[in-house]
Amino acid sequence: MQLLTARIEHDRWQAIQHATGQALDANSTHVRETTERLRETMEKVERLRIKKQIDDRERAVKVKSLVGEVSLYVFEIVSVFTNSAR
Repeated sequence: MQLLTARIEHDRWQAIQHATGQALDANSTHVRETTERLRETMEKVERLRIKKQIDDRERAVKVKSLVGEVSLYVFEIVSVFTNSAR
């Protein structure tokens, strides 16, 4: 009777150990997949951040050139009016 009880207890602990091992494997797989998705997302964010910096620089250059053109245009208009007033 004791042998049967010990065998049942042993089998129960083996089943618990097996289930725990499977749960650990499932969790490890989930962590690995989540880490990979996070890495991919971080790479996308970094590419977008770099693209935005480039766009911001291009926009700043464009604005500077437009402001310069407007300034030259205003200067030409003022020159025309001052020269014609003479």
